[in-house]
Amino acid sequence: MSKIVIDILMYIFGAFVFLYYSGTLFEAKLSLSKRIALTIVGYAILYCVFLINSTILNFICFLFINTVLLWLSFSIKPLIAVLHSTIMSVSMIVAEYITIIIFTNIFHHNFNEFDKYMITYGLVIFFSKLLYFTLCIISIRIFSKNENIKNQNYLSIIIVPLSNCFIMLVFRYIIYKIEITSTIYYLWIAAVCLLVATSFFVFIIQNRTIRKTQEVAELKIENQKYEAEKKAFELVTTANEEMRRISHDYKNQLTLINNMDDVEEIHHYIEPLLSEIGTVSKIGISKNPTLDLIINKYTMICNNKCISFSVDVKSSNLSYIQDNELTSLMCNLLDNAVEAVEKSAEKKISLRIVAKNQLQDILIISNSCDEAPKQKSGKLLTSKPDKQFHGIGSKSIMRVVKKYNGIYDWEYGDENKIFETTIIFPKQNIIDAQLS
Repeated sequence: MSKIVIDILMYIFGAFVFLYYSGTLFEAKLSLSKRIALTIVGYAILYCVFLINSTILNFICFLFINTVLLWLSFSIKPLIAVLHSTIMSVSMIVAEYITIIIFTNIFHHNFNEFDKYMITYGLVIFFSKLLYFTLCIISIRIFSKNENIKNQNYLSIIIVPLSNCFIMLVFRYIIYKIEITSTIYYLWIAAVCLLVATSFFVFIIQNRTIRKTQEVAELKIENQKYEAEKKAFELVTTANEEMRRISHDYKNQLTLINNMDDVEEIHHYIEPLLSEIGTVSKIGISKNPTLDLIINKYTMICNNKCISFSVDVKSSNLSYIQDNELTSLMCNLLDNAVEAVEKSAEKKISLRIVAKNQLQDILIISNSCDEAPKQKSGKLLTSKPDKQFHGIGSKSIMRVVKKYNGIYDWEYGDENKIFETTIIFPKQNIIDAQLS
């Protein structure tokens, strides 16, 4: 009975290692609850195969089940699933082989006899699985694309399970050499369980720390970007005030011109004024000051980069979206558009915000784009060389869309080489904004 319990715990531990390994390396396409359910089913099948007592069959099934679980649960190609299933299988074999060498040399028993002594058998299993876990952690560091994971000091983390293995081995050797009471025997079993649990919790806490560190770093970068945008808008606001002053001056100038009789004198007078007027950007077309500033900013950017930028925001202006959120949404969308247009032959961007049937507002940003965007499972992938914090702009966009119950979609036309982003905001947002 004790052997059955140990064997079941062994496969529960194996399932945990699989979930940790795969969840750290790959992007999930199923929810955590579904992944756990699939893993339980898969490892229950592996346990049933284990009862047949065929080493070769165990290995083949372990390789196959892990491959299927990876392919079903994560957004990866079948070949990648096979590769990492093989890595886990080889790691398990290496861990078991090292365990066999250590225990047969220390206790001078044939390895097949260990299952006659439950305490030794349990120790062998725990020792082997901790080594397996350690090898999987090393593999994570090698294959992970996350810079926060790669920069972790894994020596200080791996030392925990290795130390626990050594402590368990030393205690078992002491028990093997001297007579002990049943109380000490059961205390030793409890200590082994606590050591194994310690290894679990260290890696769980470490994994959460990595994720929190990345989230903090992403938020920091996003805040820095927002502060930069805020400063830019302050400059544009200052320019807007200057335009009002100039407008007032021009009114006085026009009044003066109106009183002139000599045509040549009028021409001579208005030539410098026309030149100056041509340098002034148009601000105030949407009746939403924040949106106007954003439009003005990207009008100037597009002018400097020789990009055609057309705007139609007469029927709606998204005034119910908070200024900081509208800034984040529009600037991330337009930054992406400008970046794509710079690499295209036909340089044009179109911004439209239209009201439809009094039920919803539709934000449409389209831009020329010579190459189809990279995607994975419908999600756009960054083309930037620095991928450490890739996707921050997309996360900011989706955060605003989700808050205002919006619907986000995009499409790319291979024939006209146009990339178009569409976001639909329900009119309920206006009612909510007015009530808040």
